[in-house]
Amino acid sequence: MTPGDSEAFHPFHSDQRFMKSLQRRSVSSLILLAFGCIAAFLPIRAAQIVYYVDGVSGNNPTRANDLLVRDRMVSLGHTVTTVLDSLGTAADTVGKDLIVISSSIQSGDMATYATTSLRTLALPIIDYESALYDELLMGASGANPVNQMSLTITLPAHPLAAGLSGTLNVYNSPGTMSNGVAGTLGSDATVVATLTTGEPAIFTYNTGNRLSDDTTLAAARRIGFFYNETGLTPNADGLKLLDATVNYALAPEPGSAMLLGTGLLGFMLLASRRRAP
Repeated sequence: MTPGDSEAFHPFHSDQRFMKSLQRRSVSSLILLAFGCIAAFLPIRAAQIVYYVDGVSGNNPTRANDLLVRDRMVSLGHTVTTVLDSLGTAADTVGKDLIVISSSIQSGDMATYATTSLRTLALPIIDYESALYDELLMGASGANPVNQMSLTITLPAHPLAAGLSGTLNVYNSPGTMSNGVAGTLGSDATVVATLTTGEPAIFTYNTGNRLSDDTTLAAARRIGFFYNETGLTPNADGLKLLDATVNYALAPEPGSAMLLGTGLLGFMLLASRRRAP
């Protein structure tokens, strides 16, 4: 065996080559994992949304701030079907991708529908009618505090935070907000933002999370949101939060086929690297 051969087969050099190979594979795995996580939060474009409000003329909300929200969702590329709260039935949700419930609805008009149908429906729901939280198992019936302008982002890394952080104004002028009730959301709720009083303003349950009874599993994403049709004056950051909430509600979850497909692609790429000479 020549000196060169001895060096080539030295255990120390073999270990170095092994570690370098492992590092390259680890970097590749991290890149693929990051891609998968990003893919999991990409919004579905041109979604079909059913929007429950109090007051409809044709397909248009009759209240100005419901119209503002409807038009914002349309500007994101979605088709929005507006439904009067008292006429809501499960038939409204057929062929839809997302349910949005305005605070303008009369909770008594939707309470039975929410309890018997929406609560267990396998469609994501964004609700900003705080009096419907209990029927949806999203905590106790919430409140509608007045003279509000700001939120505190408690989980800035979450997609629902829209890249915002700290305490910031989300309204142009003091108005009404909707909030959940701290201590009643259950063990699996994720709170992303609060009112300055500490009450939950933006919170969510992912599919399979336990809802506020800590027993019932969410059939799809559920998001409580701070908007309130009465005195709604969102500024640019307030609109960013709405956009992020709609996008997140529609995004494939980590257990989705998209992420699974990305993971399978990653394994295939890594396997092909191992086979390469």
